[in-house]
Amino acid sequence: MTHLVIIVLSLVLTSSIRANDPDKVRSAFMLATQDLDARAELVERLTTNHGGDASFRSAYLGASLTLLAECSVAPWTKFNQFVQGSELLEEAIAAKPNEAEFRYLRFLIQINAPSFLNYDDNLQEDYIAINNTLQNSTEEALWMQHYRSFEKEHSPLIRKQVDTAY
Repeated sequence: MTHLVIIVLSLVLTSSIRANDPDKVRSAFMLATQDLDARAELVERLTTNHGGDASFRSAYLGASLTLLAECSVAPWTKFNQFVQGSELLEEAIAAKPNEAEFRYLRFLIQINAPSFLNYDDNLQEDYIAINNTLQNSTEEALWMQHYRSFEKEHSPLIRKQVDTAY
């Protein structure tokens, strides 16, 4: 029954995604972090829909590609998808370095990336930027809610990773 609910939710969220509808993209990404089937659909939608903020689209497409890499069978495909995704995410952050939401995406990817990929250089920097934004923000955006939940659930891992990052 739970699997059916996830499938229905996945279809509803991903079928209505438009790259220029940030809240739907955010919701679909959060679903994709939990549902392997939603990842390919999200990547496809972000690849084919080119409206909206290009940096936002690149950040979420990049993060989604790194998630999709986990689903690939062939090691070379996994690696290429991960690299392609991380490069898109890095480009988005370079274009908008003060955008905490993009840093949140990179933080999620880096803290979960296998150590052999050596993709963890920005953990402490992003952690600080995200938390500064959370402290100074009067809004509670969807990504902020997701981050707070992730931080609460994974606090020991975050502390360990952030403390050993430098």
